[in-house]
Amino acid sequence: MPIKSVKKSNCGKSCKCNAPQLAWEDVEFSEKALKRLEPQEREIRNFIEKHMVDECGLVYSFMNAKTLKPWTDTELKSYNLMPVCHPNITSPAEYYAYENSLMGTGEYASSQVDRFEVTGDGEALGTAAHQVGAIMQVFYQGELFEKGFLPKPFGGIRKCAYSHELSPDQQVKCLAALRSYQRYAPASQKRIIDDYIVAMADYHQARGFIHPRRESFVVTPENRPHAISILLPVLMCAYNITGDVKYRKALKRFDKIIDDYADGKFQIHFNLAALMVEGFHFAIGEGLDDERLKIAIGKLWEAHTDMVLDNGLGYVDEERTKKSSEVLRMAGMAPIADHYFPKLNARKLGLFLLQKNTDPKRFLYINEDGEPRNYHGPLSESICELAVGSWLMGYWRMRKSLVP
Repeated sequence: MPIKSVKKSNCGKSCKCNAPQLAWEDVEFSEKALKRLEPQEREIRNFIEKHMVDECGLVYSFMNAKTLKPWTDTELKSYNLMPVCHPNITSPAEYYAYENSLMGTGEYASSQVDRFEVTGDGEALGTAAHQVGAIMQVFYQGELFEKGFLPKPFGGIRKCAYSHELSPDQQVKCLAALRSYQRYAPASQKRIIDDYIVAMADYHQARGFIHPRRESFVVTPENRPHAISILLPVLMCAYNITGDVKYRKALKRFDKIIDDYADGKFQIHFNLAALMVEGFHFAIGEGLDDERLKIAIGKLWEAHTDMVLDNGLGYVDEERTKKSSEVLRMAGMAPIADHYFPKLNARKLGLFLLQKNTDPKRFLYINEDGEPRNYHGPLSESICELAVGSWLMGYWRMRKSLVP
């Protein structure tokens, strides 16, 4: 089932008549164009190292864009804290600083493995090792509850053993980073990473692939389909590591969800799209030969290109009321979409987004033209670690795609 690129016409319908030229379609994708962004790549990488990495190697989330530090409890008092945490939480700042930390940490690690593979720079692999070490420390703290539990590290590594929360968003990006880095790890570390990947698969399978969210809602693959972004690849990894067919047999549970994605039935949301594209591509790479996954990647890519604006931002919601730098998730997805469907010119759009977004202090969850507003807390005043990580991931994935 091929994926065909179709532009939106002035009438707002998908057709080929009078289709306007989109700004990104003028971009010339080339190694030369990417190398012109080398100063910006260094600046963004240095920004992460200077401002966004905590003392244990975790990347902060929702960082205060004015202070370039994590939010404090005092600063957060005037905000609506949902959905990150409810108002009875003892320290909201510890939640905000680490809500999406594992996802940002995993993406930064993956980008640096790619940088090493493109440049041979040992510093890049050393950087990735720092973040991988932090992810493993969260695993060890989660093991105080049960081996294979990778919690959201609220309060940092010193306190995350008390966290009851996990999410597929965080876990798929960590798993991808571990698997990518593992190729260059010493034998003992490879073995340990394998051990914890299998434990993660066991943790999910033992619970019938459900988990609580905010201790008030039970997440299932059926009511939160993006959960399979971690379940497909972790089960395939566990199967490849152990040879136990129980992991592969468990995949049957998700057939209907995969069908829906291949049919284009999914929520429009940059982060959810990035998770699904990552998870599907990852599972394919682990040997899951299912044409539906490739079709879904193409459908997800095309559905989200319509949300990209000519100024390099994107509509973060289907109502098109809020603009966000989170559109940079598309840059991280672009090389994957291009791998399966080169006629979509995905890397052109990815490069366009890198070119239009070069100041990490403006990589906000919500980008407002006027005064910041209280969108679910201080989103319009917070650095989006997903945008920062996606910029670097997109850059190095695109550079890697040009290596013979």
